[in-house]
Amino acid sequence: MRILIQNYTSVICSEPMYMAKAFELTGHDVHLWGDSQISTFDVFDSFAPDVFVTHFQFLNPDCVKYLSQNKKIELILNCTGMSADQINMVESTVEENGINCPFVFTNAGQVLPYPRP
Repeated sequence: MRILIQNYTSVICSEPMYMAKAFELTGHDVHLWGDSQISTFDVFDSFAPDVFVTHFQFLNPDCVKYLSQNKKIELILNCTGMSADQINMVESTVEENGINCPFVFTNAGQVLPYPRP
């Protein structure tokens, strides 16, 4: 499986890096996309992923457009920190554009409230 992970690493979260390494160690072809100089279309076209993992804050219009035109790519979305309004907006964007999003996840534990669609 080819997995494209957007590098949403911050000073408090290294999740994209350890997910990339874990998938790599289990035999998947992984690309950690961290160069903002590379356009969404270029990275998707050159890597041709089966799965795209990102944080909701990085789901930009270009990602939505590409995923809506390439229904075989699965979107896995980290929704940590989302408000109810934001999750409703993302949910409607996914549905309206026919994006293949089998699940979303959060890593907030009980620190942050869970968003409810």
